[in-house]
Formats: sequence, structure tokens, C-alpha cells
Amino acid sequence: MRPQLLKTLVTLVVGVIASLIAGVILIKTDPHLKAYFFPPARRISYFLTVQKMRDGKPYQEPFQSSGQEVFESGYRFKFKLLSPESGYFYLFNEGTADDARVYFNLLYPTPKHNNGSAEIGPSELAESGENEFGGMANTEKLWIIWTKEKIPDLESAKASAFSSSGKILDPAQEKKLRAFLQEHTRNKLATEKEVGSKETVIKGTGNVIVSLLHLEHR
Repeated sequence: MRPQLLKTLVTLVVGVIASLIAGVILIKTDPHLKAYFFPPARRISYFLTVQKMRDGKPYQEPFQSSGQEVFESGYRFKFKLLSPESGYFYLFNEGTADDARVYFNLLYPTPKHNNGSAEIGPSELAESGENEFGGMANTEKLWIIWTKEKIPDLESAKASAFSSSGKILDPAQEKKLRAFLQEHTRNKLATEKEVGSKETVIKGTGNVIVSLLHLEHR
């Protein structure tokens, strides 16, 4: 190989290596680029506190559940979520109403819970109000949403639900929420059931965690 050609190749290789090093330094020092190329790991956990009911009255003591069991219709439950980081938490129930239409009902936050704010602090336990497994045997669809930053579309969906007793009736808001859920359910998550603590742990990356929980009752 001629000396001049060898010198040119060495120069090119050194240039490429220098560019790669500069790129890595830029990514690590720029918070936006770092978040894009190295999305932070997230870990949230949740569980249910379930109250058995007999003849419309509480029966026995409430028990903790990871949400994986089959429950009895009429039982009541509270949903509880915990994150080691501060963020925003929303819980929507997607179900069919008496008019045969599918609606989104906001279970958390509510005007009576967390003062209507979706914001939760680090290691702060977020707790929904009491809900009931009602009607015939069915599977409830609960959308669990945790975000690091406040997202306008979710806040708009919350405001829409607040204006109509928890149910999103505005077709435009429903469309935005459904698009948001479809977009972020593509993110890969790892879901683990903690047998000892009777919790479910969700692990993922990025600033948005969306997980669908199916609660079955008979």
C-alpha cells in the first residue's frame, strides 16, 4: 500500500473515531439527547385493597390483591399505586355502559382524591376511591398511566371527566385519549407479580408508562 494512501486511510479512521467520541460526549451532556438515546428506567407498583360484600354489607376484613385473581361481582376495591419518583398518575376504566356505548371513566384523580390533581410525590401512595365490580360476569379494563411530566392531552381528558361526573362524553377528548393509549402501549414493559407483597410491578423506560390491567369478576 502506498504511503500516501495509508496516510489518508489513517486520517479518515482517526476522524471517524473523533466524531464518535464527540457525539457520545454531546449526547451525555445534553439532557434532551441523553433522554432520547438512553431513556431512563422506570419502576412503578400497584395493588388493590378488596372488600368482600354479602347482602350489600362488608364481609370479613379487606384483603390486598395484585389484581390477578378472579373476583366476585359486588366486591368493592380501591386501587393503589406507588412510584419512587415524582410524576403524574391517571387511572381510567374503559367499559360498556347501559346504552351499549364504550366510555372512559376516570377513577383517579377525582375532585375528592388528591384535590383533583394527578401529581404525586416520590414514594407517595396514590389511592383511588372505592369502586365496585358491578353487574354480570365481566372483565374490567383499567388503563394505568404514569408520566414524568404533565401532558396537556391527559389534563384535558381529566377536565372533561370532571365536568361530567367522571365519564368522558366529549368525542374529541375520547379520540385524543384513545390515540394516546394506542401510541404508548407500543412501549415494551415488563410486568411481574410479587407473591409475598401481593403487588404487581411494572418496569419500563422513558417518560410515559401505559399498562392495561384486566380485572375479571364473575
